[in-house]
Amino acid sequence: MSRVYVLGAGFSNQVAGLPTVRDLRESFQVVLSRSRKSGHENRVFWGESLLGFLHSFEYIGLATNQGDCVVNSNVAELFEELLTFLDLNTRTELKGQVRRNGSTFDMSHVGPFFGYDAQFLRKAFETYMYLALEKPRCLDSTLLEGFSSQILADDTMISFNYDLVLERDLYFRGLWYPRDGYGYEAVDAEAVSEAYRKEKSSIPILKLHGSLNWQPDDVLGHERGIRWFFDDNGPIFPGYLSHEKPVLDEPYQGGHHIRWLLPSFVKALDDQRLLAAWRQAALNLREKPNEVVVIGYSLPVADPAAWALFASSCHPDSKLIVVDKNAEEVVQRFVKATGCQKYATYLNLESYLLEKGG
Repeated sequence: MSRVYVLGAGFSNQVAGLPTVRDLRESFQVVLSRSRKSGHENRVFWGESLLGFLHSFEYIGLATNQGDCVVNSNVAELFEELLTFLDLNTRTELKGQVRRNGSTFDMSHVGPFFGYDAQFLRKAFETYMYLALEKPRCLDSTLLEGFSSQILADDTMISFNYDLVLERDLYFRGLWYPRDGYGYEAVDAEAVSEAYRKEKSSIPILKLHGSLNWQPDDVLGHERGIRWFFDDNGPIFPGYLSHEKPVLDEPYQGGHHIRWLLPSFVKALDDQRLLAAWRQAALNLREKPNEVVVIGYSLPVADPAAWALFASSCHPDSKLIVVDKNAEEVVQRFVKATGCQKYATYLNLESYLLEKGG
């Protein structure tokens, strides 16, 4: 039986406690607290600015009368809209000057962001998302092991997640390797440790929104845009490289510019790694897999590219299996997009694995 798995943030939330989009604001506050304790002044400044922007967005939008105090809001649910707003203003830069008290000021980049620079805010978002997702702090090894152990060699993973939870787990199980596992050649054979040089991935992980370890080329020595070490200099895939030494002697304390598609309505597929992943995902869906298993991905309106992918590529005779706390709502969305009429639903990963196990 061939299966295509489609994984979203709900998967990583269940197996590793990583935040979903709605949890990001709270996660940013946790990262800011850690940065203060570590004395990383630049990251503290970025975090305070980022949370200050979110507060301004919330306050200006709701507290319209003097003396108003915001009691609650849905700003934590609007990250797609906020990042779309940022993307629209950074992709096509608003340029201009203003005259104030006899002096001229350059107001390029500023735009309608309450005095914050749009490029600066986007970098702060990227850095804090990286830090919120870099290392899980409550990994459910039993649940992750249960999932990984039932994966078969001809299965395909389509992931909308940025984190490295799945590939690290499959790497340690000998089922996936960085060189070919992302659907493109990520590193030359001679750079790979002799123990892994002839190994090939049994299961591809196609990361349609990019990955935490996909960096721009020639940044801190990232060969072909791959980052091999965490901020604390720990190797992401221990033992894989023939010369496993971080570029920096000290733990990294700077910002992160990742090759990924942030949770935004704007999807710029202008990176060869992303294009390779999307092409391969379409091909695998068209091969009429027996099952398309969707775990923790809701096919949001903010992702029209994903709608187009499933609508044009998913075979209507495949059986849909949706694992989500809002499974009935999500499965109807996928039925509408794919035309699939056979489906089953589960409210969480544990119940899905229990039924598969007997």
